[in-house]
Amino acid sequence: MNALENEFLEEYLTVVKICSDMLGGNGVSSYIDEMNAHGRDGLLAEPNWNSKLKTLKHLRWLRNCMMHPENNECYEVTENDLSDLKSFHEDILRGRDPLAVLNSYKKAKRSAAQQPRREVRTIQTFKDVENESGDSNSEYDERGWNGWVILLALGIILLIVFLASRAH
Repeated sequence: MNALENEFLEEYLTVVKICSDMLGGNGVSSYIDEMNAHGRDGLLAEPNWNSKLKTLKHLRWLRNCMMHPENNECYEVTENDLSDLKSFHEDILRGRDPLAVLNSYKKAKRSAAQQPRREVRTIQTFKDVENESGDSNSEYDERGWNGWVILLALGIILLIVFLASRAH
């Protein structure tokens, strides 16, 4: 094994230990089983749920290939694989891993369901009240009044011009 593969295995074993402590059982495989069991809710809580699950399965597959190369057609571990594993490890430590995000989502959902619904009140304007009673149509009022005011102003101007021209 090369240095990259050794580092990958060391990191993987650390993640296995953490997952075993969290979930009991088979470490990363138990984590994957939990993700599979909560797929629908997981997608609601974490938009990248499926891609994270796929990545985790790939990392487990790589580890299995390395431990049992005679049974599998294996690929070499890449820097990207190691980066993905380290990122997952960091997410677990910081509580940002998919199952932690799902747990937070479910708590928030339960909390929201337990809170009483608040009545939303809106402030009505005079025009809104007028419209509800059916006495007026706001579209007509806005266009109608503006039109009448303009027409009245033009009429007054024409009357002034007409009277001024007759006075001379």
